[in-house]
Amino acid sequence: MSLRLTVQFHREDDGRWIADVPEIPGVTGYGATRAGAFAAVRKLALEVVADRLDHGEDIRTGRRPRRPARSTAPAPLRLEITPARAVAR
Repeated sequence: MSLRLTVQFHREDDGRWIADVPEIPGVTGYGATRAGAFAAVRKLALEVVADRLDHGEDIRTGRRPRRPARSTAPAPLRLEITPARAVAR
């Protein structure tokens, strides 16, 4: 299994950076710098993905599947978090 997450950046009027992962609603990080916002959102995204995997939930939606998976062995996961270009507000 492979999952690619992108990070979108927005800069506030006061200079702070906001980083969002659009594939996982609600995963947002803040920082004084773009790098700080990326580090914060990357950490949160990893925590959310790990928590959802632990609970058998869909990584993107957080919902449980309607029917149980055929195998109880977890599929290997490759996770890539890629920063996107900054978006002006």
